[in-house]
Amino acid sequence: MHIKTSKNNIVYLSIDFEDFSYDLKRSLGLTKDNKINENALWRSYEIINNFLNTNLNGAKITFFCTGILATKCPELIKKISSDGHEIACHYYHHDSVRNENLEEFERNIILAIKELEKCSNNKVTGFRAPDFSIEKTDINHFKIISKYFMYDSSLNIQSESELENLKQLINSSEFKFIPVIAEKPYLGFPCMKSGGSYLKLFSVHFALKVISKNLLNNRVAQVYLHPYEFVSDMSFYTYWKEMNGLSFFKKIYWLFRQSQWHIVGNKSVLKKLEKIFSKYKNGGKLNEI
Repeated sequence: MHIKTSKNNIVYLSIDFEDFSYDLKRSLGLTKDNKINENALWRSYEIINNFLNTNLNGAKITFFCTGILATKCPELIKKISSDGHEIACHYYHHDSVRNENLEEFERNIILAIKELEKCSNNKVTGFRAPDFSIEKTDINHFKIISKYFMYDSSLNIQSESELENLKQLINSSEFKFIPVIAEKPYLGFPCMKSGGSYLKLFSVHFALKVISKNLLNNRVAQVYLHPYEFVSDMSFYTYWKEMNGLSFFKKIYWLFRQSQWHIVGNKSVLKKLEKIFSKYKNGGKLNEI
């Protein structure tokens, strides 16, 4: 999990590439006419890739893609791969890993790999569980992951000894763990990650502090984001009329709850990334660590 030295000031940017609107409706049981929001995904990718070309000298990064996107939007996955980025696995659907039994879990892993490799024309070697929904105690899940991948980026734990112990338990000394590690940015503050809603909702100085602490401890520093965080036009929003079948109060709840992901702080994301990568060098693809 270590970078060579903290003096390198390297930060890795990765994208959990998923369709929020499709995943939300699916999780709420709104499966009728539920389609992948392909136009919004394409627009988000273009914004991300333009940022990389303009601000990071054309850097290539890792996209953890759900398998359903490869099934429904194969040309998009092909494009990301042909642009030189790493296609890694974000499961088949954006489902909680810990809620699935081992047979179901392995079946979805195999399906996701098949679809992603067919589109990317490259071997998929990395995995990140949706919503980081796996724990260090899920040994049998990690045994399955280590069968199909070279590294995992699902965990948040900091202890090197715990990671070494986990390697022994899954009987795979070569397998890599590249956790997204949360740190306390300042005394009295809770642990925070340098990415996602943490990056959007708080000052960039918090993310910089978390990154700095990771590097001082000689850990891989990561910033992770999602396609919907690069747009502020609510194109990934699920509207009232799309929530037919839910109770009135559930509709109200989800109508406002989505603000966290689609409105608040979205316009600040690119500026914050510019600030981070004006101070740190981009590390590239996670499979090259």
